[in-house]
Amino acid sequence: MAESALTTSARARISAGPAVCGGRWKRAGSEQAWLAARDDARRRAGAEFDLKHFHTRALKLGGMGLDTLRTQLATD
Repeated sequence: MAESALTTSARARISAGPAVCGGRWKRAGSEQAWLAARDDARRRAGAEFDLKHFHTRALKLGGMGLDTLRTQLATD
């Protein structure tokens, strides 16, 4: 029964939209920060930009705030 309640709760949060979760996390803002970091990396690398390498590098950095992630990705 607990699993069913958890599933129902999770579904409610998902269907309510990304601004739920205490209002601290906004999907649009997070997505914009990610895309900006990717665009910055693409500009710096030019024709040598590799999307797979960018994502792998970002994932290997581990969990951190978006500002810190963007700073880390900006250093080569």
